[in-house]
Order: sequence, then structure tokens, then C-alpha cells
Amino acid sequence: LREIDRGGQIYFVHNRVSDIELIANRVREMVPDLRLRVGHAQMADDELESVMVDFIAHKFDLLLSTTIVESGLDIPNANTLIVENADRLGLAQLYQLRGRVGRSDRQAYAYLLYQSGKELTENALARLQALQEFSTLGSGYSLAFRDLQIRGAGELLGSKQHGAMAAVGYELYTQLINEAVVMLKSSVDGEMPTGVEDIKDPLESLEPLPPLDVPVVALLPESYIKDQAQRLYFYQQMMSARTESQLGEVQAEIEDRYGHSPLEVHNAFAIMALRVRAKRNGMERIEVGGGRVSVEFKDASKVPPRVFTILSRKNRECYLTRSSFIWPYSGDPIAAVERMMDGFESAVREMEEARASLGV
Repeated sequence: LREIDRGGQIYFVHNRVSDIELIANRVREMVPDLRLRVGHAQMADDELESVMVDFIAHKFDLLLSTTIVESGLDIPNANTLIVENADRLGLAQLYQLRGRVGRSDRQAYAYLLYQSGKELTENALARLQALQEFSTLGSGYSLAFRDLQIRGAGELLGSKQHGAMAAVGYELYTQLINEAVVMLKSSVDGEMPTGVEDIKDPLESLEPLPPLDVPVVALLPESYIKDQAQRLYFYQQMMSARTESQLGEVQAEIEDRYGHSPLEVHNAFAIMALRVRAKRNGMERIEVGGGRVSVEFKDASKVPPRVFTILSRKNRECYLTRSSFIWPYSGDPIAAVERMMDGFESAVREMEEARASLGV
């Protein structure tokens, strides 16, 4: 009512036509002097048009309506929106309704109401929180992306409009779609486009990498990437990478955006690269501490004993226990793991070359 006194106008949106007249009568009883009109889709076209024209002309102060006003209206003088039972509406509807106010230099207000004491569903709460979070100019794309995450994407070529993405997540869903499109195009064209032979199982990025416990600080610091959403994005990109080249691309993008990276960032990418190599070499866990690198293998029986013999010849301090391979070290722990990994891979290559020379 204060906004009306200042010359503003109010939308009051309710999603049930049958209740609108009851609400209108109740409001008239509470505020007899309030200029109020009702508008909904069950009214005759000319009657509804008359109501809207009068509202634009500021012949009344409060428009009590259904969600029919969510699009197509540009009334700069209307600066306050009240939505009853907002938890029942979709995020796109709420976003459109919120856009009915704030269309001029007048301070705008949007109140999204739900019943007191009502236990909201997880999705309803997420929708309201998203509207509260993305309230700045130009946040429509971010809000649409959040809506996609909440509802899930639908079938690409079907009629179903929601749900399919929720089971796998947005990133994996788009990856599956992109790779399926590439494969379909290759089958139609009768030839394999460049890079198709390198397509791997999209679920590969979900397989965990071997843990690497190293006593160093490894992270993307807030002082380097200040925006939390961007930090989370790059963490996701880094953690889903499964090759050194993919990690290099992520690191190059970070440094291109934010400049020379600090030591913590270098440590994070070095550890991820070592975890990728550990998985490729059949290692299940690596622990570093107390002056030694301890390596557990997923299946030690698959590692030829000749490999450990070659390693022992090159580094007399390393040894094999019943459950682990031990590599003593001093100095930088990450460099020690890299030396161990280089030595292991070199020993495997030497053994394979020896077998090849013998025709085995």
C-alpha cells in the first residue's frame, strides 16, 4: 500500500480462477478505498482488454489476476508483484511473472508467497532459491540452466519434456548426446570422421582415479579464482579429465583467464596427472610420507616380477613387500612420485623391448 501511495501499481497473482473473486471481495473489505480490478482467461476478450487498458492508464491500483499476465505486458508504472502459492508454479513461469515489474526507473518488488507451515518439496524449494539467487540483470541464462538441472532435460526427439537428464547429470548428458550425434553422422555419411576412432566410453570419466595422498597444499585458491561458481566449474573439469592432454587444456584455460597460477594450482594438476598415470599403470593407491612412496597395485599378480627387478637395479633403495612397493625418497614429495612413476614406466618398456627382441 505504501507503493500505491507513491504512485506505483501492484500485480496480485493467484493460480486458481475460482478463488480470485473471493480474494477480491476479501481485499475490498480490508481496504475499502483500494481501486481493484480482476483479470483472468475465462473473461470475455473485450472485458479482459478493457481491464488491461485501464490498468495501463492507471485507472486502478491493484490487478488481481491469474498467471495470464506472465508474458506480453509492459507496464512501467507497475512496480510490485505478489504471487500467491508460488511453490506450485514452474521456474519459467515465476521468471516471466517477475519480469512484469522493474521495467522502468521505479524501484520494483516481487514477493513469492507460499502457505505458512507448508513443507515444500525439494524441487519447489530449489525453484524459489534459484529466483532469489539470480536476481541481477542478465541472469536469464543462468536461471534457465538451473531450471534444466532441476527438471532434467527431456527426450531429444520425443515428446517427453523432462526427466531424462536427472539420472545422469547435465555434463554427462550433453557428452552422451554429442558423441551419439557424431556416431550417427558417421554411419549416415559412410565414413568415420576425424576423431571418432578416439571416442571412449562416456562413463569413463565417472570411474574414480586411484587416490594419491601427498603432504602438499593442492587446490584452486579463492585468491586466484574469486568467483565460487568458476572455481567449482574448473574443479569439475579437472576431476573429470582422464588424460594428461585434457588436464593440460584445463590448466591452459585457467592460466589464460586468470594469469600465472600459484604453486597450489600447479600441485593440484601435477597430482591429477599422477593419478591418471597411476590408473593406467594398474596402481590402486599411492601414499607419500615418512620419506617413502608406498604403492598398492590393483592386481599385483599382473605386474611381471621382471619389472621390480629392473626397478631395484636402477634404485637399490626400493623394495617390494607383501602388499606394497616402497620407493624411499627425500625432498619434494610430488617430484618423488614422478620419479617413481617414470622409473616404473621405464622398467615396463625395457621389459617389453627385451621380450620383443626374443620374439616372445
